[in-house]
Amino acid sequence: MEQVRANQLWASLVDSLQLLAADYETQREAIPNFAHLPDELALIYSESLLCIERHTDELVDSGFLSESALQKLRELDDTLEHMSGKPSLWTIDALIHSSEWQQVRERAREILRQLGIPLSPPKLDWISYIRASARGTEDNW
Repeated sequence: MEQVRANQLWASLVDSLQLLAADYETQREAIPNFAHLPDELALIYSESLLCIERHTDELVDSGFLSESALQKLRELDDTLEHMSGKPSLWTIDALIHSSEWQQVRERAREILRQLGIPLSPPKLDWISYIRASARGTEDNW
């Protein structure tokens, strides 16, 4: 894998961790209002981790990622996956107040600390959002 691609994958993973680690206000500011915030948080992280998983060997070999950090990343993904079976956790109120989402934030912060990366607002300029029309898709052409 070329260095530029490894850097991009790494940056998107760090941004997704920064997003999960952030407080609610920062998360709300990072994601457009028309998107379902709890779903977006999990999807952005899961997609970033999926890309990392596809190139694990290269990222470990190049020093971007340790096996220990990879295990923590997978555990965080498992936490989100376990939460997915509980619809009550996928509300704004739950995102703000639930112990489960607080645990997600703490795990993301722990991973960032382990990686030596300070907590900062996520930079999600690599994500594009398109508001869907309330009308049928044929009206969008």
